[in-house]
Formats: sequence, C-alpha cells, structure tokens
Amino acid sequence: MVTTPVSRSSLEDWKYIAEGGSTIVFAYVGLANHLLSNKVLRLRKVKYQTIGSKDDALAPPLNDLDDPVIVFQHMIIRRLVPDGFLPSLEVVNVDKGWVRLLAEAAEAQRPEARRLVDQIDLDRETAVLADNLIGDSGLAVEIKPKWGFLPRPDHLSPLTRPVKTRTCRFCMHAHAKGAAENDVPLDFCPLDLYSGDEHRVRRALCGLWTGWVRTDGGINNLRIFVDGCVLRPSSDSPSPHRFLTAFMTPSVPPLNDLQGDFVDTLLPVLLTTPVLSLLSFRQRTLDSLDIEGLAALWARIHADGDLFFGAAEPTLEEWTRFVDMYLARCEGASIRAEPDGRQEPDEAELQHHCLAYLLSATFKDCSIVIRFGPRVGSSEQLPGEVVGDVHTTKQGRSLCSAARAEVKLIDLDVKSIRRLTKWERMDRDIVWAYALVDDPRTCVDSLAGMWGVP
Repeated sequence: MVTTPVSRSSLEDWKYIAEGGSTIVFAYVGLANHLLSNKVLRLRKVKYQTIGSKDDALAPPLNDLDDPVIVFQHMIIRRLVPDGFLPSLEVVNVDKGWVRLLAEAAEAQRPEARRLVDQIDLDRETAVLADNLIGDSGLAVEIKPKWGFLPRPDHLSPLTRPVKTRTCRFCMHAHAKGAAENDVPLDFCPLDLYSGDEHRVRRALCGLWTGWVRTDGGINNLRIFVDGCVLRPSSDSPSPHRFLTAFMTPSVPPLNDLQGDFVDTLLPVLLTTPVLSLLSFRQRTLDSLDIEGLAALWARIHADGDLFFGAAEPTLEEWTRFVDMYLARCEGASIRAEPDGRQEPDEAELQHHCLAYLLSATFKDCSIVIRFGPRVGSSEQLPGEVVGDVHTTKQGRSLCSAARAEVKLIDLDVKSIRRLTKWERMDRDIVWAYALVDDPRTCVDSLAGMWGVP
C-alpha cells in the first residue's frame, strides 16, 4: 500500500476524464507534485441495485487483497503481456469523505446513461494511481478493438455454426445494438483492424471515424483526447481542428476533411505495433470452446443444475496455476486444450475452461491507448513505443506523429465468473437475431492459423 497526498489535495486538482463499466478516471491537473503529476486516479464504481448487497456484478478482490486490478495485473496479466505495453499501477489510500466530495463534484460531468445505473463506490478506502496515458498536452487516441477472431466450428451447434463462423461477434452485436441504440460504429469490423493488411486497417479506421462523427463522440470504441480533454466533433473547446495541428503542416483543414489525416496518422502505428496480434492470440487461444461449447461442457457435468449456478470466484492461487498450465501449453504447441471426447470431463477440466473464458473476456474488453509526440532530447526507442517514418498525406500535408507513438493496453481487469450466465444468454440472443438477417456480413479472420491454431 502506498501512502500519497491524494486525499490532502484539492478537489480542483482533479479533472474528470472518462469512465467504463467498473471504474471512473480523474487526471491530476494541480501544481507540480512528484507523486501525483502525470497520474490518473481510478476509483471503483458500484451499481445502485447492488449497494449494500453481496451480489455486486464486479469480481471481488482476489484473496481479499487491496485491489483486484493491481493484483490481477501484477500476478496474472504481466505474465501474458510484456511490461512495456502496460501502464504503471499502484494502490493508494483515499479518505472516504474526500471521495464523496469528489463524486459530488464530478456527477454533472458524467454521461447521463452512466449516472442512471451506477456511482463511485463510497465505501472503498483505496484507489488505483496510474500513469496518465492521455496526458495534459498533445494527442491521445483510445481504441477498444473488441473480439479479434472467429470461433472454431468444433463446439458450435449445426444451427449456429454457419452464423458464427461467417460474421464476427462484434458485427453481429453492432447490428442488434445499432437498430436499437444507434451508438455503435456500424461500418467497423474488428477483424479488419486486427488483419495487419494496410487496406483493411485503413477501412477499419474509417469506420471508427465515421461512427465517432455520427454519434458526436458517443461510441466507446474510439475516444480522442487533446491536451487531456475528451474531444467531440461538435465541441468548441478544444477545437476539433486542433487534434492534428501539432502533427500536420501547413494548415488545419475543415473537420470533414480530417478523416484521411486521422487514418494516415494512426495507420503506421497500428501496422507496426505487435499489440493487436498479441490480443488476437490471447483471445482465441483462451476461448477455444466459445461460450456455447463452455455451456455444453457445464451441462454435461451438472446435468441437473442451472447453467453456471454456484460457480465460485477463482482465487489468486487458482489463477496462477491456470496461467502456469496455459503458458506451458502455448510453449508446447498444445494450446487447443479441448475436452477429450473419449472420456467424461471432470470438475478440474470445467474450471480450467471457465478461467480460460474469463481471461479471454478480459482481453476482448480492453483498450489500446496510442499517445503521440516526440520525446524531447531522446532518440531511444522505449518499450511500448512505435517508431515510424514521417510520411505525406494525399493532400500533401506532412504527418510526423508516427515517428513517436507510445502504445499501451488498459482496462485489463479481472472478470467475475457470475457474468458467464449473462454472456451465454446474450450470445444466444445475438446469434439467433442475426440468423434472420437477409444479407449477413462476411468477416475475414486473416490471423487464423498463424500460430498453428485453426
């Protein structure tokens, strides 16, 4: 546990940045402080209906240690992702009264959809202090790439197999959500982003940009930050025109003309970084059964019980043993690790696949943060940093942002095993709805088979 002056700092020293399903993030903007400068504070959230109950949808702290995010990253994620692609995290003490005042001050800045369902957990006395990847100057882009593979057909039913092996999960889900909520990038396919092919990655970025403009920055698959502030197409301050100013000469074009420059800025980074291929590999090798196959395996062992009922949250020791086994299988090229159809599966095998699916879900739901800008006085390439060539857009403007871009993975939190029931039901609903689509999308998984995984 680290003692910091967080609770002694002024509320005005912290600026609301963003939030996800489980945490809310504030950036330190106060006077220079060797402990707090260039840091963000991540506070846990709690849903209203779970306040005071034991049925919180979030996973509990592993082995009752201070914070599950810290424990999970240090003990599990760091064995699966190189340190250079992970932000620095540390647990800090916070005063409950100070947190309550900060929550009250930030409430008006939160999206209405978030305010209706959850709030900052006012009972916790710890928070996570992390590197500020957004920064207080320059450009940062956050992309949530989602699922980077098509499932193997082995454990799919004859009815779902032609649907799931043709259209990726994100595109099916986006079709369903788009019809109801209009807050998803309908022209974006994650498999294009993961492909490593310049034309397809460009198409994916165009789809993200189109969705970002159409929803006025409302999609969670793409967020753009300028000088530490969330950028929206309609915002006046900071001006949308500024987000490429530092990386483009000689003039700033109208917003409608920025898509090409946005794509040209990100393209070299995404084609160079190994992060996307690593994510796809972890996702597909950990999710070898699909939720459909996992549900079938559970039903074989617990024929008389409800699906996933009574499953216990994994302990840190169980997570550690699982990763030991998973990495050994990866090194031994035995990463499929499927149930042996010649013998009845047992509880140990079922738990292995449950943990594998939970860890795959962590990698499916994380985000990539790309921070641009040269490091003054440094020519050394640091871990997580992509160094590319200065290039010129079709309009003749020079883009130098690719020369220095730092890439990090965030939101690699542990998932609760209680979500398996929800995920199985959601998967069933999404697939059956998409099976009725007259003109289904064909998604191409170009990374399938790259590591010997069909």
